[in-house]
Amino acid sequence: MSPDEMENLTGESKEGDQMVRFDDHGNAIKEPGQASMFSSIMNLSNTILGAGILGLPHAFASSGYVLGSAFLVFFACTSTFGLHLLADVSVRRHAVTRDASFYNVAQAAFSKGALVIDVAVAIKCFGVSTAYLIVIGDLLPPAMKAMGLSGLALDRRLVITILQFAIIAPLCTLRRLDGLRFTSTMSILFVTFTSIVLLTFSADKDLDVSDRGSTEHVVFNYGTLTNLPVFIFGYTCQQNIFSISNDLKHLTMPRMNAIIGTSISTGLITYLVIAISGYYVFGDAVKANVLNNYPSHPLITTARLMMSLLVTFGYPLQCFPSRYSILS
Repeated sequence: MSPDEMENLTGESKEGDQMVRFDDHGNAIKEPGQASMFSSIMNLSNTILGAGILGLPHAFASSGYVLGSAFLVFFACTSTFGLHLLADVSVRRHAVTRDASFYNVAQAAFSKGALVIDVAVAIKCFGVSTAYLIVIGDLLPPAMKAMGLSGLALDRRLVITILQFAIIAPLCTLRRLDGLRFTSTMSILFVTFTSIVLLTFSADKDLDVSDRGSTEHVVFNYGTLTNLPVFIFGYTCQQNIFSISNDLKHLTMPRMNAIIGTSISTGLITYLVIAISGYYVFGDAVKANVLNNYPSHPLITTARLMMSLLVTFGYPLQCFPSRYSILS
């Protein structure tokens, strides 16, 4: 029997030094994912914790403690359910081929609208990435000025351009989302530090604050509705759920549920700490960026620097799904 006939019987063939396996339908079976649970949680959590976190205290000023907290919990639950459904599709239909994507899922559900889904994902991620660059320009130059730097170091466009070429571009060229696990872990540490700083300032009764406003338990007015998207988009991470499931080692539904639950819980706790701390200190006088309310202090300067790096490391997490959607 010839080698080719042996390949047909076993469903295996060699490509270079790598064995390629085929399923019953003749489709090539991709190499199983190698990402760990920890890596997946870090990447999904970092996708959740974006630049909008600094605007949550301002959103609380239009909803109050109770209603604002209820919004955060409610949208955390709805986002968890949506992620569970997407993960379930990935496990049931793409666990072997590891080719889950919005295009494949949409094509199976309603083939004529599959392209629309990919276009929407690509545009959405492009918009978020652009917003990240704006946030970097808003946060980093003031932080560098507080550190005593001057001249070109405070040039907004120059700072953004340098970060794009030095950090963002190399990270965006990685083949797998799992390659961002180290920067995602650093980002979680950055946002944890910022949360602790704001929580510490909220407990400081001697904090010199000139623009302290009033607080309410429940506020419902036109401002509540206009700030509702801040709560809704706070948990936007669905664009990366398929990349995470494709890369995950030992893909099972319990493992995916654990990743989703841990990531959403991390976001919810972080959001509550920052939103309540900022609103407690400044009340309805809190600004759209809560860090701009605080007086000059080394901890606030460090928080600005870390939040700048947070959105810098978050840019590739928006680039990956946008790239996949465009290429598909």
